[in-house]
Amino acid sequence: MCDELLAEIDSRNEFKNFEQARIQRAKEETGQEVLSNMHIMVYDIIYCAHAYSFYTGMSIKKSSTKDRIKRAAERDARDKLETELAQVKVKIKEVKSKMVDIVIPAGSIITHKKFGEGVVKEVSDGHIVVSYGDTDKTFQYPGAFENGFLKLTDVSVMTELADNTANQNELKELQRQLSVLESKSNSNR
Repeated sequence: MCDELLAEIDSRNEFKNFEQARIQRAKEETGQEVLSNMHIMVYDIIYCAHAYSFYTGMSIKKSSTKDRIKRAAERDARDKLETELAQVKVKIKEVKSKMVDIVIPAGSIITHKKFGEGVVKEVSDGHIVVSYGDTDKTFQYPGAFENGFLKLTDVSVMTELADNTANQNELKELQRQLSVLESKSNSNR
């Protein structure tokens, strides 16, 4: 109530002029600089309105200190939750920006734990086809690399694959956190 009244007083020129005149009189009387304290005026207005029964016929809800503390704690918890949500969303964007499309060109040499060295024929739709002499084998892509079944002789591409795998795992965890936070946020509304 005080903040609303203070805002209303600040918006009215007659109150501002009254306060400036009061400060000027006090300065002339004391010879010292006097600070404006509109909160005292707000208190005086509320006190007088109560003392002279200006609130008669109006219902003013009084809340206990315990209720105000509880509402403040709930508001703080909501604010903290919103901050956490925003931070997780920012982290998700950062992780997504780190992820790159990795192209393994046909003809690249790949080593398999069991089948040995082979040549990439094609990569499409989450699969990689590798030729081992007369036999073609199809593996999940990039799962076969992530699980260590396949390795490229090109170390830089293997590093990119490992980085992407780490980023995908981090992204999954962040999305799980986001889901949990959003459900908490929705239940608090």
